[in-house]
Amino acid sequence: MKNINLYNDTAAYAADTNRPADESTVSHILDGTGVKFEGINVLVDKAGSEIGDILVFDKTTSTKKFIKYGTYNAAKLPESIVTIGVVYKKDSAKVYISSKKDEGSYRWAQGYKVKLTGFDFATGGTFSITVNSDTTVDITYAIGSDLATVAGLISTAINAGAAATDALKNWTVQAGADYITLEHNYYTPVISTVTVTDAALKVTATALTAFDYQNVLSGFQVAYSGANRNDGGVSWAGANYEKFYQYYYTNGADTATNQAVGTGDPVRYSRYNSTDNPDIVAFYGTGEAGYANYVRAKMVRYPYAKNAQLSRDGKPLTAALAAVTFTDADGSVKPAYPAAYAAYNTTVGTVTGHTTGLEAGTWWLPSFVEMYELIKDRQLDGSDGVNASITSIGGDKILPSTSHWTSSERSSHTTWYYYGTSGYLGTSYKLSSRAVRSVTAF
Repeated sequence: MKNINLYNDTAAYAADTNRPADESTVSHILDGTGVKFEGINVLVDKAGSEIGDILVFDKTTSTKKFIKYGTYNAAKLPESIVTIGVVYKKDSAKVYISSKKDEGSYRWAQGYKVKLTGFDFATGGTFSITVNSDTTVDITYAIGSDLATVAGLISTAINAGAAATDALKNWTVQAGADYITLEHNYYTPVISTVTVTDAALKVTATALTAFDYQNVLSGFQVAYSGANRNDGGVSWAGANYEKFYQYYYTNGADTATNQAVGTGDPVRYSRYNSTDNPDIVAFYGTGEAGYANYVRAKMVRYPYAKNAQLSRDGKPLTAALAAVTFTDADGSVKPAYPAAYAAYNTTVGTVTGHTTGLEAGTWWLPSFVEMYELIKDRQLDGSDGVNASITSIGGDKILPSTSHWTSSERSSHTTWYYYGTSGYLGTSYKLSSRAVRSVTAF
């Protein structure tokens, strides 16, 4: 640090006009004011870091450092400094970092996938496809057909199931180089087998995935079906107050039913009155101030609660999920849990020629609690310290209106996620695609 100053009191600090405005300056004021960081690109170590500070890697010293919030200046940043992420939480043991960018949008789990081979277009043929041993469709292809034509026939037949036969719905059928693939993405039923019967013994089916990952528990964690709220409710729970309040103020339940304290979805503000809902108004207070109390009661109970709030460490969950792969029809290795795989393998901490300690494998998909900690204080306009810093380094804002996955399972076919439309932590099918933001801590 080039400029370090010591002052007895704030008057002496204010009187000093010699502090440079375009260099890093740290001033310690002994009257209790504490430390002030000024100038540009003020670097501190882990001990001096706070929420909103920017994590960087200094290639000159091969160390991780932090640029103090509000001092980042891209034009004067040394070439040796590489930006990585932003501090979103800090405790006595660790500093918690959000990657400066989203990894993209991914399914939480891979659908059940099968490869068909052995088509004889010189003679044509007939075969049947049986799903789960009891749902069968027949396919006849003509002489001179091709893979694309047969894929179309299969798609039409296998997606024709009625509501009672969901095994024959929501299949994607695609022609490959010398094969056809079938992939099922749906929340029911569990697909256990797909078999082919061909009298000519030509067309065969090979399962590419070991399980129907979208409809069975991973086995790596306890699945929690509830999330404790401040009002005692256990289901979903508000996570980002600003977004949560904004949404339910207008879009809450439009009912005149007298809602009991601690039950049900939030009513909209127009129904928050002593005529429609006297019990909650009497408990939380009248007007917008009372409504704000009522909405806060629907938020996540934090930090002490059971159920989903027990899912606090996404690191081991993400590592276990990311390690599960399958070999696709073209021979490439693919992740069975794409969202966790993307978070685990983020390259944001990779610096060519250096070991940062933040390479792939040190990042993870936030757990239920970690997602709450990441999203709870974010502002709709991105003006909070974390987002202001992320924006300054050219990253992707963590906006309350964007939905993000967590690594925490809720049931065999659902997972906890942050729902950006209404600002709560709730349920999403594992087949869905959501944004992935990786985090780390050290």
